[in-house]
Amino acid sequence: MFIRVKIKPNNRINKIEKMEGDFLCIKVKSPREKGLANKDLIATLSLSFNIPKSAISIKSGLTSPNKMIEIDDTYASLVFDKLTEFS
Repeated sequence: MFIRVKIKPNNRINKIEKMEGDFLCIKVKSPREKGLANKDLIATLSLSFNIPKSAISIKSGLTSPNKMIEIDDTYASLVFDKLTEFS
């Protein structure tokens, strides 16, 4: 399963904000430096969807605010159910 996300670094909290078009907007505390925002992104998705971090990978956009995230198909139904809450 693939999800397009738009990451917003340097915020007060880590949280999934809303769906914005085809993108899931996610706020993270960390800055973009040294991959810290990407680590926060994976941790936030893991907590929000209640899936292990190892089931989440960034397929494209490592240095961009717009990213393509791959979720292991084993957890696709859990993620899909949670995504409906943000639309």
